[in-house]
Amino acid sequence: MHLLTSLRSSVSISRQSPSPKSSSGSFPTTPIDPISEDGSFTSGSTTPAFQSLPQDLLDGMKPALVLIQAQARKKYYSWEYDPLKHEVWQMTSNERPDEFLSVHKLFLVGTNLVIEGENFERYRISLVEENDNIGRCGVEASGQVLSLNGGQMILTCTELLSLMNLEKFCLLSIFECSSIFKSITGTVISGLGLQLSDMHVILSSTFNYKDWCEVYLKEEGWVKVWCHIDKVGRKSSGDHRDGRCQIKFYRDKKSTSSKNLVCFIPDCEYVQDVFFYKDCKSHPLDVLEMGLEDFLDRLNTIKVVGNICYPQEGFSQQNRSRSSSSMSFFMNNDNRRNSTVLSSPTSSTSRLKMLSPSRGHQRKKSEVSLDSNHSRYTDIDNCITDPKGLLIRPLAHSGVHCLEAMIRMVIPMMDCTHLYGRPAHFKTERSDLESLMFGLPKLPAVDYFAKEELLLLLEPEIVIDKFPSADPSTVAMRFFTKFLADRMAQNSKRDSKLTFTHLASLAPQPQEIISVSEKLDDTTSTTSSLII
Repeated sequence: MHLLTSLRSSVSISRQSPSPKSSSGSFPTTPIDPISEDGSFTSGSTTPAFQSLPQDLLDGMKPALVLIQAQARKKYYSWEYDPLKHEVWQMTSNERPDEFLSVHKLFLVGTNLVIEGENFERYRISLVEENDNIGRCGVEASGQVLSLNGGQMILTCTELLSLMNLEKFCLLSIFECSSIFKSITGTVISGLGLQLSDMHVILSSTFNYKDWCEVYLKEEGWVKVWCHIDKVGRKSSGDHRDGRCQIKFYRDKKSTSSKNLVCFIPDCEYVQDVFFYKDCKSHPLDVLEMGLEDFLDRLNTIKVVGNICYPQEGFSQQNRSRSSSSMSFFMNNDNRRNSTVLSSPTSSTSRLKMLSPSRGHQRKKSEVSLDSNHSRYTDIDNCITDPKGLLIRPLAHSGVHCLEAMIRMVIPMMDCTHLYGRPAHFKTERSDLESLMFGLPKLPAVDYFAKEELLLLLEPEIVIDKFPSADPSTVAMRFFTKFLADRMAQNSKRDSKLTFTHLASLAPQPQEIISVSEKLDDTTSTTSSLII
């Protein structure tokens, strides 16, 4: 499936209002502050600032929307109690921690785990971030206990292998969902990025990015902050990152001192992935009910999977209890302590190749913001490192679509974290595990893994490594990226020789999936099984 094809003709983008004039090809370094006349904060409207998005972008997004909707309909796992078998599941929750209730049915549909029992109402647990489930989502097995969403729900099973398998499939669903959003990121950058008049400046990595955004903080919810991303030279080596280049978030733009710093990500810290993500602030619409424009309107968040650093003095005690202080991921300085995280190859085609800085497009030094005041947080040894990642909402300005604001922000973030080939050239091949498009299913297939490969995953010898981070999103992306790369290396003809689920085999009328917490069909197996 060629989501990123060569741009054949330019597309005119109409705006509701003209953007501020600047010198030819210059990049505005002072953004429009989204503050109303009375001083109140105004977030980006859901009404598109573009009267129309490029047709190439809409065409490229159609297969991606099909994949994300197919993933939401997939049944990964099901189990139903059978009195003739010894497998028994029980559940307890933080609402009733002393009461273990018998489970009669388990379903994993998309990224939703559904639990049913006679003595309790049906529970639906989202394994990924939603508006009411941020900062606590995920799954982790320990012994014969499976903890969901930070202990919100606990499952136990008499069969250890079944519990381990359920954890594997939960992580698989997180990986497939996140990987599709990664491919959507590549599609948007290539489909819309070429239409931006100053895209060559953004790609040349010669400016310090500065703008307002919102970040989600556990104790405070969504908070408006001032983001500063240090410029990264194209020749910057991933082997010599020393923390000088940082992504920083301040309480306001009046002061960039460490006392005003909320959190930051230095280039030496472990970041697995950065990609566009769905709206987690407003009440979500079911992706199965969305059209293409609705989906793009709600694609307004950047998700960072990896470690986020907080100054010691600004980190709450509650956050401290679930965080580590491992730093210096890429550092070779003997004075720094050894990191508890390891480097991980992380995960666009031809149009992303075009989105690469070239000498012919490099700006003159006088035309680019070359602010030398990096205002970096220097005491990175003593910061608190939270492995739960970060959700960021760039703010759309007048006449600027939210997707454009996200492109302008995410590329400097990829430069600083050295992901997907940046700050040099985007890696674009589907077979390259460092590409945004890595492993993307080719429609009509909707699976990242063949049925034969999933059977291998069930082998008890296949253990999911939770080092360097136990965060479920990081674990899922790291493990399954490597697992898929190994499968592709071992069988170059797997796409044609192995068995994949096709779109036609999914339920054409997924009513039982749309309201998965209220209604599920009764056609599933009466034993524990993976739905493949």
